Amino acid sequence: MPPLEGQELLVRDAGDDLGGLLLLEFGHSMDALVDINGADGTERWRYQSAGYLNQEFTVNSEGDIGIVETVSNPPGSALLVLNGLTGEIRYRIPFPSSSTTVKNFQCKSGNDLRNVRPSRAGSIFTNIDGNMYVQVETHNETADALPCQAGQYVFDNSLSLLRVTADGRAEWTRFAEIHSDSSGRYVAQPRLFAGESIPDGLGGMLAAWNFFSPGVKDGEKEHLEARLTRVGPEGQFDYTLPMAGWSEDPTALWAENMVLGDENTLYATDKHVLVNFHVPTGEVKWVRKPPTGGIDIDWATAGGGILVSNQGRIDAFTSDGNGQIVPWSVEASNPDDIALVQFDVFDRTPLAPLQVRDIQPNLTGGLLAVEERPPAGRGTVSEFVFSGRGRQATNQ
Repeated sequence: MPPLEGQELLVRDAGDDLGGLLLLEFGHSMDALVDINGADGTERWRYQSAGYLNQEFTVNSEGDIGIVETVSNPPGSALLVLNGLTGEIRYRIPFPSSSTTVKNFQCKSGNDLRNVRPSRAGSIFTNIDGNMYVQVETHNETADALPCQAGQYVFDNSLSLLRVTADGRAEWTRFAEIHSDSSGRYVAQPRLFAGESIPDGLGGMLAAWNFFSPGVKDGEKEHLEARLTRVGPEGQFDYTLPMAGWSEDPTALWAENMVLGDENTLYATDKHVLVNFHVPTGEVKWVRKPPTGGIDIDWATAGGGILVSNQGRIDAFTSDGNGQIVPWSVEASNPDDIALVQFDVFDRTPLAPLQVRDIQPNLTGGLLAVEERPPAGRGTVSEFVFSGRGRQATNQ
């Protein structure tokens, strides 16, 4: 539900790589991306969209921002690359439109319906080479039915990976496609849905996307499949992972369902199971499912392991699938949060666990944690360092 007229909703904040802070605001009729000066907190620039902005954006090494914008009149979507210093549009890369046309609708000759709409995009990402990547889904179909008879239909649904360089050059790679055309009654077709993309660690990209099967009459039921495509110098490789889709809603935007670890290992989750996938061979090494609750990937660790959150605690898995609960986390009152163990800096007496919404490693070897707001926490960002005894976290 959009905010009320005259109000804005803060959706996401992130560093702008220029010492400031980027705020993404959703409004009642239009959205905005705002850059805050890190020195004095003043608004440096504001990009007011003529339509709607995706909740995921990216910042490249030059400080420029990539974000997908959708407008309704005329209907269309595009990748915008904004100047990180001024907020002005450096480049606009339009996406192909999607459409549905039904001729002779309701058995009335000449009664044609046509819907032209923006194409959907997945989450955007900046690679270490400075190039931005985003998946785009296009869907075009036409049904031409003579009055009260089956006619001709054409169905095209495809996924492409868009690569945009720092100087604005765009390159499209189509990596998945469904095409059907026939004379007769229309048959339900599979659908493709754009998702998340990350590097494969071998000079290429990994594109995660949802495949929807409509099933068959008196047989297979409709279902989602979690698909993974590797696009790189060696060609294209397609896989189906042992998960019921990447997300329960195939049209949802998601950006934190996979991470690349050491030893060319991909860790992937649909929030219900954790999959270890070996990128060079395309082999699923192991699958783990928690007894209760959902999974969130925190980060990959040295040596090929990974940390995940489940029911408010942190679990550590080695590359061969052995897992254990880490000693510096305990069960949180809110299973969607994480509870960190605390000790007094001076006398080492235990303190009440700190309930946080997110944790990330920092360059000093400790943790940055976003605390819950009162009464569970102070709503601030805290830094934690590890003590030598049992690796407990100490609040700094």
